[in-house]
Amino acid sequence: MGKIWGYLRVSTEGQENEKFKDAILRYANDKQLGNVSFVEEKVSGKVDWKKRSLGELINSARSGDVVIVPELSRLGRSISMIYQIIENCQNKGIEIHSLKQNLVIRDKNDMPTKIMINTFAMVAEIERDFVSMRTKEALAVKKKMGVKLGRPRGTGKSKLDAFAPEIKALRANGSTITFIASRYGVAPISVARWLEKH
Repeated sequence: MGKIWGYLRVSTEGQENEKFKDAILRYANDKQLGNVSFVEEKVSGKVDWKKRSLGELINSARSGDVVIVPELSRLGRSISMIYQIIENCQNKGIEIHSLKQNLVIRDKNDMPTKIMINTFAMVAEIERDFVSMRTKEALAVKKKMGVKLGRPRGTGKSKLDAFAPEIKALRANGSTITFIASRYGVAPISVARWLEKH
């Protein structure tokens, strides 16, 4: 077995990681996994995981490593984001252990993992449909209010300028930067920079 990582994320300064850290240490001890190296951060789960310490952790982890989390929601705020993280870990041969769900997520050939991933994929698709539906409803309301939608006159400095109302509506409805980037065929960093300016 490789290195054992404990990932802890809270979204506000008022929340503490100590109880989660104790739970992970007890779990690692019970399962005789060995010493745990912790990665802690205070950041919203809506932030693209690749821009968080979690992204650095997954990039540096190697095949055979184990990442322990108190619960899957600590990875991200949406099913689609959690699904993406799990896929990345599986591709690298990294196991994820979730204490609250009592889950061990292994490679794609593990049958319980296969079932769970297929369920995640289905739920993620439903989630995307709901986001799309809410976005369309929000755009319809804006149109009724007289807000001009679509490509503005003149050449914008960014490809994304043409989709400003849609992007803002997507963000308001909880879409991740990664989801928006894939929707408009740009890199996530381009979306992040565009959002900073707008």
